[in-house]
Order: sequence, then structure tokens, then C-alpha cells
Amino acid sequence: MKKVFFTFLLFTITVVLSFAQTSPTKQETMDWIVAKLRENGYGTTQTTVTGDLYLYRFNYTVDDNGIINVEENSSVKDESGRSYTKDSYSFSLNDICSIQTGNAIKCLLKTKIDLSTELNQNGYKSRINRLRQYSFICLTWGKEQNLNERMTKALQTLAEYNCPKAKNTF
Repeated sequence: MKKVFFTFLLFTITVVLSFAQTSPTKQETMDWIVAKLRENGYGTTQTTVTGDLYLYRFNYTVDDNGIINVEENSSVKDESGRSYTKDSYSFSLNDICSIQTGNAIKCLLKTKIDLSTELNQNGYKSRINRLRQYSFICLTWGKEQNLNERMTKALQTLAEYNCPKAKNTF
């Protein structure tokens, strides 16, 4: 009888453990994000602020170390004419600390990134360098169903690995 009980208990534990979901590792999460950025390496979004229409286009390239190179082009048409900006910058997937969702996924970073901006406003061109502590992930989602939600979840998981929440001891 003990043998039957032990066998049943061992079988039950094996079944439970085999069906238990395991979280992906940090590296598996990064690999998935890199693959999706490579497959869908561009995106567009638009927003209206106080009557002005802003159009954004993002192009991404990703290296094997999780460094994302971004070219972010935006244009706005308002009462003073049309202006264009082109931002170029890089950041590491290891720097993502939290995310916010909206028209695009906004990734808040541990450190500030150096941003090079080309501005063309009514024919006047200039270049400025500035610092920013966020980046956007905006992809064209037509190729895969629910990619936006899956990317959001993957980036949130990565942010939890990169910047774990402090546990309250009280």
C-alpha cells in the first residue's frame, strides 16, 4: 500500500511540476525583444497636441548585445509652417527600468542617453545635442497578432529584471 501511495504521490508531483509555468530568463526575454525588433524594425504613430498634428517614424537596428540604435523622425505642421526633426541615439536593453503605454511604448531608462537632433524649421537647419532619460518602442504591428501586448509584457518583465522593486520590510 505504501508503494502505491508513494508512486501516486510521485506521479502527482511530476504532473504538477510539468504544467507549472516558468518565467523566461532575462536573456530569453532580451533575445525575444531583439528578434521582434529585427523582424519589425520600424513603426509610425501620430498624436495631436493643441491642434497641431505630430507624425513620428521610428527605425531600429539592434546588435547582438542588446544595444538598440534608434532613428526617430518627427514632423509637425502648425500655424507657423512645417518643421522636421531627426533624433539619433542608442540605448541598452539593460537600461530599461519601467514602461508606460500609449500610442507607443515609452521605456524609462536608468541613465540619460545622449541625443543628437537635426532640426529643419521652415528651411532653417540646426543641430543640437541634449540628454533624455526615455525612449519609445513603436513597431508596425500588422505582421503578428497581439504583438503590442506581448512586447509590452516582455519589456515590463525586462524592466523588473533590470530594476527590481525594493521590498518593504514593514
